[in-house]
Amino acid sequence: MSAGEAITRGTDEEDQVAAVESKADFRAWLLLLMSLAATVTYTAGLSPPGGVWSADNAAHGYVAGNPVMRDKSRTRYTAFYYGNSIAFFSSLMVIAMLAKPYNKSKMQHRVFSCCIVICFLSLGTSYIAGTAVDSRSAILSAVLIAAFMVITSMSMLKQSS
Repeated sequence: MSAGEAITRGTDEEDQVAAVESKADFRAWLLLLMSLAATVTYTAGLSPPGGVWSADNAAHGYVAGNPVMRDKSRTRYTAFYYGNSIAFFSSLMVIAMLAKPYNKSKMQHRVFSCCIVICFLSLGTSYIAGTAVDSRSAILSAVLIAAFMVITSMSMLKQSS
């Protein structure tokens, strides 16, 4: 082996170590993000936007403990509920996938990436449904979240490949 080959081989090993460290950093960052998403969605599910009725009101059909938003705006509550639930369970799926050793299967990579994108889209949906007061603000929020999703998804796919 010549000195040139030894230098090349050392550089390749250093590149491989750097790539492994980069993937480990990415997985740790993603685990933190998904844990945060699970925490936020769990909390929002127990304490929905607008709160819950504190007392029964038979005249209006309100039942203590039921979400106020569900009775005041059924469409917004439905969007919030399903968006929040999907974000919660997809974040749990990503956490479970991160818990086991990485397999370089293309199918696993696609499922993993799809779960991440679904989690972010669902978080955006529940955010918009829970905070928008009119259709204009909902559309603006949706456009901003879509732009964020495109940038984030492209960055994540580039980083993980």
